[in-house]
Amino acid sequence: MKTISVCMLYFSVAFASADSLADCKPYLHYLDPRGKDVVSDKPSITSWYISPGVFFGIHAKPGNCLAATAILSNDWGLGFSVKRADYKAKNLPATYSGGLEIFGDNTPHDHMEFNSLVLIRQFRMPNRRMRLGLEAGPAWVRSITKDFVPVSPRPGSWFDYGPNYETSNSYKENIGLSLRARMAIPLARIMSAEFALFGNINSIKSVAGAEICLNFGRIRNKKNQPVHL
Repeated sequence: MKTISVCMLYFSVAFASADSLADCKPYLHYLDPRGKDVVSDKPSITSWYISPGVFFGIHAKPGNCLAATAILSNDWGLGFSVKRADYKAKNLPATYSGGLEIFGDNTPHDHMEFNSLVLIRQFRMPNRRMRLGLEAGPAWVRSITKDFVPVSPRPGSWFDYGPNYETSNSYKENIGLSLRARMAIPLARIMSAEFALFGNINSIKSVAGAEICLNFGRIRNKKNQPVHL
């Protein structure tokens, strides 16, 4: 039921935001190929892209993120992002031993996931290709916490090199608020680098941090195409 409620909330916000953006009719100025100024009141999608990246959060190991974004010609837009991070297990016993470790540290970690649907407002800079942006919207937050049960030694076993605790998962889900401020620097017509500060406020575990990602898609128009001012 919680998952269904979250999906309904996402779609409600998306439809409401789409209607609001469609009703926005700022005067957009364009230059046609002859240099004549043209005014339009119909916003259209001017850029869209996907953004894989990494983030560094407070009280968390570095995590990974993936986002999809669409921006209109009136500098409003919508985006959806997923962030995932691992934390040191809060229930980890002081006597825990991971047993034989061949491929690095196998200590159990708690897991957090943030799925956000955001409304975007983009701002232009003196360098017309660079962009600043602010984002805000609801987030579905999912937490996986490890629980530990001691493992009884097996009499006569010579090859018992496993952990001395068995683990199980406890799940929590809640709704939070995602906030983000970003700056995009163009690298090519189809790629840009993005630096951002973000935060997520929720009742499970609020986080904040910095994010670095690459954007791939339609970042800007070709030089010989009309550009809106």
